[in-house]
Amino acid sequence: MTMLNWIRNWVEQIQTAQSLVEWRTIRDRFHAKLDTSSFHLESLELTRCINEFHDAMIRRIAYWSIEQVEQELGHSTPSEYAFVLFGSGGRCEQTPWSDQDNGIIYELVDELKQVEVNAFFMRVAVVWSDGLCEVGYPPCVGNVICTNEQWCRSSLGWQQMIDSWWERCHWEDVRYLLITADARVIAGNGAIWQRIRDAYLSRVQAKPELLTAMLRNTLHHKISLGVFGHFLTERYGVDAGGIDLKYGGYIPIVNVIRLLAVRHGIGASSTLERLDGLVQFYSQEQVNAWRETFLVMLFWRSNTPFEIENGVYTSSGKIKVNSLSSANQKIIKKALREGMQMQIFLRQSLNYKNE
Repeated sequence: MTMLNWIRNWVEQIQTAQSLVEWRTIRDRFHAKLDTSSFHLESLELTRCINEFHDAMIRRIAYWSIEQVEQELGHSTPSEYAFVLFGSGGRCEQTPWSDQDNGIIYELVDELKQVEVNAFFMRVAVVWSDGLCEVGYPPCVGNVICTNEQWCRSSLGWQQMIDSWWERCHWEDVRYLLITADARVIAGNGAIWQRIRDAYLSRVQAKPELLTAMLRNTLHHKISLGVFGHFLTERYGVDAGGIDLKYGGYIPIVNVIRLLAVRHGIGASSTLERLDGLVQFYSQEQVNAWRETFLVMLFWRSNTPFEIENGVYTSSGKIKVNSLSSANQKIIKKALREGMQMQIFLRQSLNYKNE
């Protein structure tokens, strides 16, 4: 069986299943097969396979949650809506253990029915999130989740909230702005989010000085490599001797590419699509080097150990250095050094000096 037919088979199973119990069984079987699959998966193949599976599962449960609430409340959905993913889900870079980073946007056609419409979609948010938990997706530890009213509101409410972040531009506001840049519609009407994204990018183009505030947050995560080229590892606890490949490698690189894309008005949410867009502004050689670095970190971040804890898939994002061969350590160190150069490049391109 080809890889394409293999993943299509899993997607078909998801689409025809009717209950959370069935979807949970499908997910557990998928991950067991992925572990023992005879397919030779390179980083990009692996990511596409995992993301197609997650997209199908999350989308199916999204529409199921709408159906459940319609039956529960006894009336049809009151307006157009969009289910959105942030983080790795928004960037199409989910791992086997990805958590919930999501939100809901809906149109508010009749202001007189605002309370009713809000209540409907907040109920949908609870059913969707609870359903995803049942299937093994843990809630976002940073509370970027649809059950938080901040991330479940009307399109007008979203636009007003984003405008307020731009006006204040405090650290937390900028964090939310960067999170918002990764949003992708997984179910519903994509045009609702597209209007908000267009206004977001236009704001940056009109006021490029906003990039300075965004840069401070972007450079917050440091590469896990010491000045002498050694890995910076965890010193204590269960992860002692482990290197943080997520926040010490993958995330810093993703952050650089995201801000470069925002700077140039590129609306894509996935890192690879952003890199495709950046070819218009930087040399092909430069972008190819960034792509190679990103793919290396994407592969290793996707291959860190994970487990099922309290019914959900989790991972620390760390891997023991002594579990890596000398050749693989060299590959990772090279990518991390390139990641550090990317951060320097970004800082210099925006004429930013550490305060």
